[in-house]
Amino acid sequence: MRRSLSPHLSRSALLMSLAFIVCLFLSGTVLAQVTVRMTADNFYAGYTGNFNGASLMRFSGAWPGVASPAPFTITASETYLYIAAWDDGSTGEGLLGSVAIGAGLVPTGSELWRVCATGQPLGKAASNAPTAAALTTRIGICNSSNGWHAPSAGPNNENALGAGLWWGKVNAIEPTANWIWDTNSSSACAGANGFLKGPCDPGEYLIFRVPLGEVAACLPPVPDFVIDWTAGYGALVANGTNSQNESAYFWSVQESDQWWNGLPPEINRWFLAGQAGVFDLRTFYEAGSTRHLKCGAYYRVKLAVSNRCVNWRDITRLVKINCCPGEVTAPK
Repeated sequence: MRRSLSPHLSRSALLMSLAFIVCLFLSGTVLAQVTVRMTADNFYAGYTGNFNGASLMRFSGAWPGVASPAPFTITASETYLYIAAWDDGSTGEGLLGSVAIGAGLVPTGSELWRVCATGQPLGKAASNAPTAAALTTRIGICNSSNGWHAPSAGPNNENALGAGLWWGKVNAIEPTANWIWDTNSSSACAGANGFLKGPCDPGEYLIFRVPLGEVAACLPPVPDFVIDWTAGYGALVANGTNSQNESAYFWSVQESDQWWNGLPPEINRWFLAGQAGVFDLRTFYEAGSTRHLKCGAYYRVKLAVSNRCVNWRDITRLVKINCCPGEVTAPK
């Protein structure tokens, strides 16, 4: 058997969205620009500050708006971005967005985000956002009580509609950002994505924070692979060594028609340590599906990669298993 390959990238398109840009200063020198895109269901406000508190409110908003204040600069002492978020007591709540410095990107869903519940209610309007001084008091309590922890994560923005979120994708926000919130043991918070279907009140308002000093070093993972044409008759081997910045990777093989429509079953697996390299797709698929690769059939091969900054980037290619002699390129 021989294989032919047609590339199809499912990379995220460039975001055409409103954003705000911040200049990060270190010892009086501009270090980098910081770009933030943020929204929440229902209300949110953003602040800059340091580990111990917030110094200045930078923006506020309400669903379905996306934060877009005018550009501003921050000083070396402003090392954290804080987001206060709260809901309207009705169905659903969540925070979605990203922070970027240079080539570094940290969407919501990254392990760098932390949340703390204040137990303080706020009025049902963005204008009820806490002052920087009030937020600093709550940050101090969160610090002293070890109240910071990883947020609860829901589906990413790209897959929101498929996960049952009626509003679907927010086009102005990074597609791989996850909806995040906090949960508790109440029935309103239970189940998959419970906080997004609520009402789920885990002690709102909530404070989220991310350290700006780590964002610049958070390079997004980049997936890439080719089929190894020299692997031999009957083999299907991928080489993912050109991928970059990944700390975990995911392979998927699924039979398909020539128009990229997948046919069950999809055989997939996360490999939670290391970098994508040479991978025997045929052995992987046949062990998982108990089926053999079929001559003349099409297969979708996907490689996804992740790291502590970005949870998902993927690339998919369409392969046709051809009978010798000859080789046919599969249409997109």
